[in-house]
Amino acid sequence: MEDLLDLEVRYDDEGRLHHLAFRLPSGWRVVALMALRRLPVSNRDPSVRLERTRQVLRSAWAAGVDLVVLHAGRPGRGVAQLYGAVAFHPDRGEAVRRAREGLAVLQAGMAAAFPQSRWEPPDLEGVEHIRRAFEDCPLAVPLAVGPGMERPWSDGMCRGMLALGRPFLVQLLLLRGKLRGSEGAFFLEARALVPDLEARRALLGLWAQAFRAPPAPPPFLSPEAEARLRRLVLRFEPLGVGGVLFPIRAFLLRAIGCLRRRKEPPADPELLLLRRQLEAARALQGRAEGAAREAMAALHQACRALNPAAYDEARARGALPSTPAELAAFLVEKVSARLADLELVARQAKADPAEIERLREAVREAQLLRERVETLEGEKALLEARLRAKEEENRRLREEVEALRRLLSEARRLEPAPSSAGGEDLSPEALAALRVLGETGWPLRRPVMECLLAEGALERESVRPFQELEAAGLLEQRKPRVESVGNTPYLLRLTERGREEFRRRFGREPAEPLLDRLLARHKSEEHVWLNLKAAEVLERFGFSVDLFPPVLRVEGRVIAPDLAASRDGKTIYVECERTAKGEEIFRKWENMLLLNGDALYVFVPDARIQSAVVSSVGMWTYRSRRKARLYVCNLAKLSEEAAEPWTLVRSF
Repeated sequence: MEDLLDLEVRYDDEGRLHHLAFRLPSGWRVVALMALRRLPVSNRDPSVRLERTRQVLRSAWAAGVDLVVLHAGRPGRGVAQLYGAVAFHPDRGEAVRRAREGLAVLQAGMAAAFPQSRWEPPDLEGVEHIRRAFEDCPLAVPLAVGPGMERPWSDGMCRGMLALGRPFLVQLLLLRGKLRGSEGAFFLEARALVPDLEARRALLGLWAQAFRAPPAPPPFLSPEAEARLRRLVLRFEPLGVGGVLFPIRAFLLRAIGCLRRRKEPPADPELLLLRRQLEAARALQGRAEGAAREAMAALHQACRALNPAAYDEARARGALPSTPAELAAFLVEKVSARLADLELVARQAKADPAEIERLREAVREAQLLRERVETLEGEKALLEARLRAKEEENRRLREEVEALRRLLSEARRLEPAPSSAGGEDLSPEALAALRVLGETGWPLRRPVMECLLAEGALERESVRPFQELEAAGLLEQRKPRVESVGNTPYLLRLTERGREEFRRRFGREPAEPLLDRLLARHKSEEHVWLNLKAAEVLERFGFSVDLFPPVLRVEGRVIAPDLAASRDGKTIYVECERTAKGEEIFRKWENMLLLNGDALYVFVPDARIQSAVVSSVGMWTYRSRRKARLYVCNLAKLSEEAAEPWTLVRSF
């Protein structure tokens, strides 16, 4: 048995299972599954189900599909029934394609054989049900099969196991017969996982009830053999024809019938004649159906060869005809249209040889561009690695610069300030800006500028007062690195010299700079800017925002939210995220859910961080099995016409 190198679990955009891929040294084994959601009462008769199942097996064998059936039961949760296709290929993409195509064949056959039944890909809850069944059942059991088996698995057996209060998992692998004489047949391998010896005895007893003559009991397994069988079950891997691991012969399940004929008393001549006539009619019907299938296969092949674009489009829309006559008409229509297009192109080509040369040149350029794109992709990966290294280096440099700024600020505070403080020749606009900054301590330009415009100190928006104060050594302007588009943000604070100038000119103590308080509370200047921008947006939509919400204690946890916003008597707690990475973020989501009930409110600077937040919340809700409603404000996407600040709302 080969070692498992890697396991891939892939979901689609709607959070449903797309496939499972097991990487082995010799290639990839891929499993695609679908879950039975509803089966009408009219389809539950055992004889009807058996005959229709044979029809599905015939179609699957003809399409070259290997099948798998899973029944996973857990007390209190019911039984999950999954059906699917298994494929193996050295190339991962080809293995996934074959498994998905096999699943499509199986789903079409099941839908045709069992009308009004409903099949869906397993969702996260269904996958978790199967995973828990695997975890709760450590004991592997081989199940003997033979020609006396009427039903491989029945609802009565499921109910019997659930009545015992024991979880279980039964796996059936139906592999196409490839040996001489096994055409049209499947090799059936049955095995199960149970939690303990009592459940093993009960399962074997229920399994034997499916046979007219009970099969030979399975052999006793050594711990090594049992562990090996369990690994095979987890990987959907067969034992092999004749039993590679266990002396249990794999049962040859023929699609034309899997029941032994019972000995019947001699019939009268008329009944015998009628039977022969019925058999002849069935043989003719079988040949007719085979000819129809061959005709459909030939027509499908012709459609793919003659007009692949139209064929793929119709198949994607589910509009392919289902009868030979309709498919032939479809072929004639599409091929006629294709011929008309080709004739038109041919006439144009004869009329304009230069156009042909231009198209050829375009094809050559496209080939060169494709090669260039492949080269650029490699260069992109290399540059991304270098960029990550540079970002780490820049982070260290910013920390060093911040430390130097603090030392410089402390040195300026300690050195005696000149009597004039560098501000004797300030313009009226700069003096007004100094007064507003000293009174409010606000760290952004725009609120200060709006205040100056409202007072009449400025006639129009201008950054010259701030530049003048900075040149005089009274104001410090920091430029954080932000991801959003727009005007370059600056964070403002009066220097010690600027605070002294405010005292000298206005005779009162200046307010503490908000920037100092925010930097003491948050991680970086970039995070401070994101919090200030979030507060500005929330106030625009009628919220009253607290930039310094108190530290809360909930259920023994100490929680420090970034912002608190109130509107219409309701308070929400908001997080501002720039990375959304690491295990620590999961604790943050749990804390915020304790404060907001079932809601998470997050501000992000751009679409990249939004995607990381959505993925992180989805992974956390899946792991913790919690429900949450995520509200995200993407500052780069928020428009002026928006009625609410949330650009994305999603439930998990």
